[in-house]
Amino acid sequence: MKVIIIEDEAPAAERLKKMLSQTPYDIEVVQLLSTFSAARAWLGMHPLPDLIFMDIRLSDGLSIDLFKLTRIDCPVVFITAYDEYWREAFEYNSIDYLLKPLKLQRLLATLDKFNELKGYFIHRYRDLLAYHESDVNYKNRFLVRRGIEYVPIKTSEISFFCASNKLVCLVRSDGSKFILDDSLSEIEKKVDPALFYRVNRKYLVSLQAIRKIHSLPKSKLIIEVFPSPNEEVVISQENSSGFKNWIGGVLRLIIFAIVFVCSSCGRPSLAPHYSELMFDSALALGNRGRSDEAVRLVDGHFATFPEISVIDRYRYYRFRFELYDSYYSRCYDPTKALSYADSMVWLLKTRGLTGRLPREYAAAYNLQGQIYVEMKRYSEAFRVYGFCRLIAEKTGDSCMVAQYNSTMGTVRFRQGEYGEAMELYKRALAEEEACKPDASTYHDVQGCLDNIALAYTRAGGTDSALVYYRKAEKYITEKKYLYTTDTLFPEIALAVVYGNEALAVQEAGDYAGAEALLKKGMAINNLPGRDNPTGVIEELHLAALYLQEHRNGEAFILLQETADRWPRDDEGTKKLWLSLMWQYHEATGNPAKAVAYLTAGLRLSDSMALKDRHRFAGSEDNIYQLLEAQYQIELLQKNSTIRGMSLAIALLAVVMIGSNAMLIRKNLRRHKRMLGELDQKNKEKDRILRVVAHDLRSPVGGIKMMSGLLLGKDEAKQAEMITFIRRSATNCLELVNELLAGGFSGEGVIVDRAVFDVQQLVKESVQLMQFNAGEKNQVIEAVLPDEKQPILADAAKLGRVLNNILGNAIKFSPAGATIHVRLTGQGNRYRIAIRDHGIGIPPAAQGQVFEVFTLSRRPGTQGEKSFGLGLSISKQIIEAHGGKIWFESEEGKGTEFIIELPALG
Repeated sequence: MKVIIIEDEAPAAERLKKMLSQTPYDIEVVQLLSTFSAARAWLGMHPLPDLIFMDIRLSDGLSIDLFKLTRIDCPVVFITAYDEYWREAFEYNSIDYLLKPLKLQRLLATLDKFNELKGYFIHRYRDLLAYHESDVNYKNRFLVRRGIEYVPIKTSEISFFCASNKLVCLVRSDGSKFILDDSLSEIEKKVDPALFYRVNRKYLVSLQAIRKIHSLPKSKLIIEVFPSPNEEVVISQENSSGFKNWIGGVLRLIIFAIVFVCSSCGRPSLAPHYSELMFDSALALGNRGRSDEAVRLVDGHFATFPEISVIDRYRYYRFRFELYDSYYSRCYDPTKALSYADSMVWLLKTRGLTGRLPREYAAAYNLQGQIYVEMKRYSEAFRVYGFCRLIAEKTGDSCMVAQYNSTMGTVRFRQGEYGEAMELYKRALAEEEACKPDASTYHDVQGCLDNIALAYTRAGGTDSALVYYRKAEKYITEKKYLYTTDTLFPEIALAVVYGNEALAVQEAGDYAGAEALLKKGMAINNLPGRDNPTGVIEELHLAALYLQEHRNGEAFILLQETADRWPRDDEGTKKLWLSLMWQYHEATGNPAKAVAYLTAGLRLSDSMALKDRHRFAGSEDNIYQLLEAQYQIELLQKNSTIRGMSLAIALLAVVMIGSNAMLIRKNLRRHKRMLGELDQKNKEKDRILRVVAHDLRSPVGGIKMMSGLLLGKDEAKQAEMITFIRRSATNCLELVNELLAGGFSGEGVIVDRAVFDVQQLVKESVQLMQFNAGEKNQVIEAVLPDEKQPILADAAKLGRVLNNILGNAIKFSPAGATIHVRLTGQGNRYRIAIRDHGIGIPPAAQGQVFEVFTLSRRPGTQGEKSFGLGLSISKQIIEAHGGKIWFESEEGKGTEFIIELPALG
């Protein structure tokens, strides 16, 4: 068994390692990690162990947050000195939560538990493979209409059904959609409930379509479905428990595995093997100019894969694109970046995956368009953006639409159409609200906010620009935890906003405020290890500000420091530098140099204008319409190929699933019945134990009291007390015998009748309970007939009734009170009345007094506990003798219980 230990206290880590070596298990501690950052990096670059021991509070963060940033699929044991995190810990992969200081026995129990869980699931898996077919016939295909023809779609190809605006739509795994005539409730009855689940009123989802499950407050859930619908699929608190039971069952997992494996036959492998965290680390190196190290890191990671899937290769090309497209690093090379964007498009086209992976397909075109815009190849940019728009609208993916609108906003901004650019950015911002909050969304939203503000600045709307700059600063600061790729980016983004905001503040005439903002941005960019061109631009803007304020010396120092520090091919920054050098030399009285820099600047402007003459001046809508027909042809070709490949797969899946279901249902029914019977027996056992415990309390309490009094009494008194002890012990023994004989089976009270003197029974009960009353300085006064009162009854059970009622009178009466007992004859019946002057019974509770485990039970006057059992038992015993029991009570004044029993004869 391979384990890792994440613990920031070195002695504690070594102690745990030593304890693990003392267990009977063969355990290898492959790594000791002492910080959050070290754990995150290690988990992203190494195979997961069998088990992780994890301290919660580390010196640089909470280890629980690792689950939010990286994928951890192995079991975890949390070891901590704090108990406030236990609930959150078990929301992840925790199998135990151990408190420090750790004991060896407790650790052994945890390891035993881990070992048993592994064995259990293997055992259940083998058992379930032996199950057989169900006798229920569910639909295995749906007939849908496409144009003027009808097309059959196999159930195994369906990702989900959704209802919207009184229409029900079938969505296939390739993203295609079809309208159905049936309601969602009717469809739910026709599909196999082991494969489809009604997650809410709008969605009926296939198990194989579910990719991830996220928890929300108040026990709600969000599920990620492939292909992604236009909105979040939320499961309510009321439905979440049933959903968890459905998806968590081993049976469903087995069926899911069968369908997933079968549906993958003959298709390119899409299973990813890479670690996103590893790419984050590589890009962080690239952003610092260490591109060769970044590539070696990724290539070494890929060399460990058993196979490189299409998704792996796509992500590799995306990494190489991001490495060379980063304007903020010294690796910036748009030509190389474009070659990798082309490779991403080529990969999906040649593997026939454009329909199955529409988001990735659109993203690849979008990256191509970004580079075309940077290269000012606008006609080509509009062509690929037309594809992006087409795919986004066909799939209904709001995030793809947002990306398209944002990119088109950038194009319009560069063409000087600031009003249209603003509207496109705002549309993108609205669409982003429906996207999953992650690093990509963070990047896009902050960019939209800053670009809207910059467009307002260029259009002369300074006040509106300042509003959006403030929004951008707030979003970047508050949401920076979303950007896990590189901690450098949020700071650079904030510096960019400060630099752009300074221009708006300067336009408003606040030169001091503009200078402060520029220096804040420069302070971020000039920290050690930072080397990005945004700092150059801010320094040039500050130099321009100094020239306006006639601070020529300070301006010249900045111009000298920034010479040739901008990226190659960045003609805009070079043009700004030449213009400022011209202004400086003109302001300082050096016309020859001023003319030289002015001439160089004009030549560069002419060159840039010549390149821009090819800008596409028409509407992208024209290209969009031309591309739509071509795209439809592509999709039809891919769908035809997929249908042919899926036919044999679906048949195989149906046969395999169908061959297992009947015996499954039979066994599930039997197990359900057995579990119900077991639960009933368990409840009966609990009831019996409570009854016995309750009825033993009074005689055992009397024995205890009399045993204590014996120590200080003379011999005559001792004999009397020993008689009581014998009697109490006999009652206890009878109760135990009754238990062993099944006397509490719940089928009614069994009485063992014999003739005895009821007057003597009442007298003995009073004498026995007087010892209990003596603890509260209470007195029990009994008024009894002189002559014997014969009765045919069960003396032991009637004694229990009297003890119960007298015990309640003692419990609910104050110290020093008197309790009255009276026995009288009423014709052919005896009446026993027991009256106290205690707290009484509230009117609201009087109807529940004789119920089992009544909720009306209250503590006694000195805090004595009540169990809510005694009066229920008493009523059953009296009624079994043909008698009656009732009470009269007034709250705050006391209670009188009356028992009527038939006399002998």
